[in-house]
Amino acid sequence: NKRKSLSRSQPYSFTSDFGDPVEYSANNDYNTFGQSFDVARALVELGAREVANVSADTSRIVVGAAGEFNDWTWDVSLNRQRTESYNNIMGVSYSRVIAAAGDSDECRARNDGCVPLDLMGKVGSITPEMLTYLQRDAKSKRESSMDSYQFNTTGSLFELPAGDVQMAFGAEYRTEHAMQDYASIDEEGDRIFQGGLSDTRPPERNVTEFYSEINFPILSDAPMAKLLEVDVAARFSDYSDFGTTTTPKFGLRWQPIKGLLVRASYSEGFRAPGFDELYSGLVGGWSYADDPCAEDDYASKAGCPQNLG
Repeated sequence: NKRKSLSRSQPYSFTSDFGDPVEYSANNDYNTFGQSFDVARALVELGAREVANVSADTSRIVVGAAGEFNDWTWDVSLNRQRTESYNNIMGVSYSRVIAAAGDSDECRARNDGCVPLDLMGKVGSITPEMLTYLQRDAKSKRESSMDSYQFNTTGSLFELPAGDVQMAFGAEYRTEHAMQDYASIDEEGDRIFQGGLSDTRPPERNVTEFYSEINFPILSDAPMAKLLEVDVAARFSDYSDFGTTTTPKFGLRWQPIKGLLVRASYSEGFRAPGFDELYSGLVGGWSYADDPCAEDDYASKAGCPQNLG
């Protein structure tokens, strides 16, 4: 499977509201006010911001065999899956915005191609040369793989007056791997409109599982029991990065009369946490925990709305 997807959002912008305050230096070539001041600006000249420009390749192959042995059916299989995806986007560097909006002589002395930023003009005042300097590569890569080996068999154990006791048994061995590689601009927390991101390289996970299920026909064609069956099952799981667990299931099927079937069951489930849940790195965001208007006495503080409730 080959997939390409593109999503865009509003242009990159810098504003203190989202943690990217910028001071326009009095010593900037384009500052005509002769004093420093805070400024917010949407980089409309860059056009729509590419959130994701993903190219992903997934390959999956399943091979197996099935057959019978003494009235028992069996099957074995191998499932191998690989996925690679690349997010080919550019980001706007906060540190470069700060440098370009700062003292122009210091900007030119950086020797990294810094170009003073014109924030005083209309849309179009930020030239392609300025935009080129502000941008950094923000490409990222994801990889994941899974190999699964399975065996299943089903057959009759012995016969009861109401019918054969049926059993199913199986085993699976699975290996899982995943990784996320971010660009330096994200690892450094330098991209505006984006919190810091960390590479994710969890250890390989190995899983061994066994399950068994047995169906007991208790009654058949009896008074008030045209059918009465009990089902018992269990699954044992051993995770290399978690531990072991056993989950049971108990079921009942009762047909007192023709046309009426009563079913009841009890079971326990288990899901191991995924790689993202266990190993995701730090992610930057925006918090309003220090908002003075969030205090109980907000009404007495200047600038706070008076009807927050």
